[in-house]
Amino acid sequence: SGFVTGLLLLFLISYLIYQSVIMLIECGIKFDKYNLDSLSEHVLGRLGSYLSLLSMLLFSFGAQISYLVIIGDIIPPLINQYAPSLLILQNRYIVMVLTSGVIILPLCLMKNLNSFSWISMLSILSNVLLVLIVISNAPSIAQSQGIEVNSLNNYTIINTTLFAGIGTMSTAFVCQHNSFMVYRSLSSSNYQSW
Repeated sequence: SGFVTGLLLLFLISYLIYQSVIMLIECGIKFDKYNLDSLSEHVLGRLGSYLSLLSMLLFSFGAQISYLVIIGDIIPPLINQYAPSLLILQNRYIVMVLTSGVIILPLCLMKNLNSFSWISMLSILSNVLLVLIVISNAPSIAQSQGIEVNSLNNYTIINTTLFAGIGTMSTAFVCQHNSFMVYRSLSSSNYQSW
């Protein structure tokens, strides 16, 4: 989407998502409905509730498939390179089934989000580590591929992939369907602590 436009979109989309989550919690408090299903049924009617549920199902299913494809593309080559004796984990489909059944399914079955505090911290630390690895390795890899790192031509204002950037950022920031679970898991569930 371009460097400058990408930064502007990043801030705009994150602000809009933030405002939508605040509005969602305010509506839940106002109508005394503390899950997205009952709130959407109260505000949009039965058809709106079904459309909301369908939307959440499709989004969650798409995100799950995306995660599994990424895991299936990344883990087997790493196992092949660093632990070639683990032949069973070099099969993409076995890795995806094991990831689904051993990691993702138990996480999905948790009722209380307080249990996620340790995994959330691990996820944040992993993201920080990933960013540091990319920052440290990107210049040398770019130079080995013939890309000029310090060239201003690499930092375009706007690019033809603008709408792909909007879709990617919107998907990354979508969290409305979890807002009420997070709200209810607070030790004091009120608007001020939210």
